Amino acid sequence: MLSGLLIVVGVAAAFACIELLQGRRRAMGVALSGVPLIAGFTCGVLNRHNPAALPIGALVGALGSFDALAMGVLRGDKRHGTGLHRLRRAGAGAALIYVGVAVVYVAIVVATYATSSDALRDEQGEPLFIIGKPVSLVAVALMFACILLSSDAFDKGHTRACIGWSAFLLPLGCVLVLPAGIGSLVPPVGLFIGAGSAMFALLAGLLPPPGQTTSNIHHLRKAHVLAFLGYLGTIALCAVYVIVWRQLAR
Repeated sequence: MLSGLLIVVGVAAAFACIELLQGRRRAMGVALSGVPLIAGFTCGVLNRHNPAALPIGALVGALGSFDALAMGVLRGDKRHGTGLHRLRRAGAGAALIYVGVAVVYVAIVVATYATSSDALRDEQGEPLFIIGKPVSLVAVALMFACILLSSDAFDKGHTRACIGWSAFLLPLGCVLVLPAGIGSLVPPVGLFIGAGSAMFALLAGLLPPPGQTTSNIHHLRKAHVLAFLGYLGTIALCAVYVIVWRQLAR
């Protein structure tokens, strides 16, 4: 029960961090970005009877903190598609703080994998699904961030930023399945997952914003429709490729 409460606190702090980094209380936002890491680490300590609990808690918490910080910095507002303009206004000092904190979170991930590789394996000695593969876990974290940034850009009416963030999901899908050892099927399977995630991001952007009952259909543009159809076509082509490949491999 306490672990579940810590997870809720970590998620709430992550969303608060994203909101605060867009306003004047950026220092508080940076501080709150560390709460998911603390929550994940604490969950691992509470469940220390499981040798994998602590490294998994540290990994998920550090990547959650990194995601919150990245989304808070990169999230746009009503006038701008991304948050890069805030970095320019804040100056080099703030940018160095953001980068420094992000590097700390990444270093924790690297150190955890370096010191706990044995704990991140199952009874057969195989790496745990996604968690045991550093590349896959990082890809999942980045895909989650891109989905939220894309749907948020749709919500604010920034067509170019929305499609741009969703397009990043295609290569990230390939990175996700790269360690799976499926050889020549990496591109079609990865693009299939990435395109499906991109379609989900566009559809999520149509949902009503918090506190409202009307959808964002008024922000729908021709570019959104073309991108959606492009992702749908990518999924179809990848499915056909896999089917043909399996028939030829028999």
